[in-house]
Amino acid sequence: MKNTTLQLTSFYYRIFFVASFLLLQSFISYSQTSGVLDITFGDTGTFTTAFGPQYDVPQGLIIQPDGKIVVSGTAGTIDGTVTNLVLIRLNPDGTYDTSFGEDGIASVDLGISQFVEQSIPLAIQDDGKLVTVLHKKNGDYYDYAAIRFNTDGTLDTSFDGDGIAEQDVFYQNDFPTAVAIQSNGKILVYGTGTSGSFYKIGLVRFNSDGSLDESFSIDGQFIYDFGYGDNSSSDVHVLPDGKIMLAGYAAMDGTSRDVFAIKLNEDGSFDTSFGEDGIAVFAISVYFDFCGSSFIKEDGKILFCGSITPGSGDYDPFALQINADGTMDTSFGTDGITVIDLGDRPDYGRFITEQSDGKILITGYNDQFDTIKCVVIRLNEDGSLDNTFGTEGKTIFSTGNPDYRGEAMAIQNDGKIVVTGWNRAGTIGGGGLSFEWSVSRFTTSTPVAIQSINELSITLYPNPVSDNLIIQVPDVNTIYTLQIVNSNGELISEQIINHTSYKTISVQHLPSGFYFLQLKNENENYVMPFQKL
Repeated sequence: MKNTTLQLTSFYYRIFFVASFLLLQSFISYSQTSGVLDITFGDTGTFTTAFGPQYDVPQGLIIQPDGKIVVSGTAGTIDGTVTNLVLIRLNPDGTYDTSFGEDGIASVDLGISQFVEQSIPLAIQDDGKLVTVLHKKNGDYYDYAAIRFNTDGTLDTSFDGDGIAEQDVFYQNDFPTAVAIQSNGKILVYGTGTSGSFYKIGLVRFNSDGSLDESFSIDGQFIYDFGYGDNSSSDVHVLPDGKIMLAGYAAMDGTSRDVFAIKLNEDGSFDTSFGEDGIAVFAISVYFDFCGSSFIKEDGKILFCGSITPGSGDYDPFALQINADGTMDTSFGTDGITVIDLGDRPDYGRFITEQSDGKILITGYNDQFDTIKCVVIRLNEDGSLDNTFGTEGKTIFSTGNPDYRGEAMAIQNDGKIVVTGWNRAGTIGGGGLSFEWSVSRFTTSTPVAIQSINELSITLYPNPVSDNLIIQVPDVNTIYTLQIVNSNGELISEQIINHTSYKTISVQHLPSGFYFLQLKNENENYVMPFQKL
């Protein structure tokens, strides 16, 4: 008998191989539930950082073509006297990319003397330069500011001389919330501001050198007011034909707020073929409808997410889909709307995007009274909950701290889902709260687990595998011997799992085919098949 260290004979492995192969194929075919935290990223699935005992809030996220992850946000002092713009760049494994900025961090002081909880979006140019927006102190008020970084995290001084382009839009306080880059390199900055009692929306276009493009709309600025109260900006998109789509929500009477979309021609004039003279308004509830973000689909349809309130202080996330002409897409959800009830507390949808297969992802947060948890929701193309994702279409999680608010999301080329948000790090002097940045990654297929007859909770994934195989064991106090065996019963490798719940095994060197992972301790022996691609 070969390899007498094994408890199973070569003959048994061949018999077991056939049965396990059939079982493994069945697992692969139906066990594709998504929404599992990817423990190969960061620290068991989440990267967390803080810039001091203060208010650190990330709200922008992109994935570069090389797979690196860039997150934008703010870092503020406890007393609120200083809030800086911050960008970080992570390697695909969730560690700092130290070639960016200073040890992976780029920071800019814009003179902000307040706690900032607003969208701080990111856009990437074709040349890899990064553009974000925030408000910048100008005397007693704040102006729009577009900030451009080189690929190494330094400010791009070819952009308006110092890397920062500013524009006073509303003559008092201006707060940009979205940015988009046109194919000609011009930069659109969208936001809200006030020159009187109520907030209006405003869109500004900068040339690629940071100067104001005065050929756009009126003197480089498009300003609109629905006329019933405050107007709030969410997103700006450049459509494939060069036209521009704006999203947000606004007061439409004295008691409610509704979601809106505005479509503009390239020159900043209304595209009157959309909605009613270029504007489409959607009342989802009879009270307050808040738009978190929007997404333009390949077929021209537009997705929105946000929160609605049916009254009594409860908020529920929603998804809304409209046709390219601004009419409601009644084939989606119920008459164009899907509302996700997460409980009787305020729950928010903050960001929406679409997978390559057409399924829809929303991130936000779920208020559970004594804690707030990040939530990721997946819908089918028709707006129904995708029950193969997480638990009944939802993954709700935290980093172990009391609060974790999901703010933005992106999808990697391999389909994995990356979410950023902020969580409560603790209590600081005077009873105040300290917040920190978090970035989490989720797989899009469930780990395939084949357990022994006594159903010990051992998990092996991904399966099939290309590079690294991860095994999770239930008892960190037990020492296991781990062996990889080929289909002929020959021992390929052996190692010890000692006082850890997770073990990562490189299988890059193995030829493609089917193998067995044998895990044993003093009392038990477990065999699990896996496929090397």
